[in-house]
Amino acid sequence: MDSPKSNYIRTLRRLRLFTDLSDVELAQIAEGVSRLYFEEGTLIFREGDVCRELLIVEEGTVKIVKSALSGRQQRLGIERKGSSLAEVAVFDAGVASHY
Repeated sequence: MDSPKSNYIRTLRRLRLFTDLSDVELAQIAEGVSRLYFEEGTLIFREGDVCRELLIVEEGTVKIVKSALSGRQQRLGIERKGSSLAEVAVFDAGVASHY
């Protein structure tokens, strides 16, 4: 049976962001991985929120929306299994920007 850490390494290896990293470097990143669960419809973060984590979709989907001042929401995209979110925020002062 695979350990959670080896599963995390496999998942990280599939992300374009980490393709050039060695197994040792991926293992170091995997040490800091936490698994989070969200119920359907949960707001994960808003534009402008401070984001310090890279999020990876392991199952299900994440809808990316932008809210207008009127309150109307425009769907910008759907992220599916294997996609990552908030990469820019992690490497750019932790502020989530538009999709």
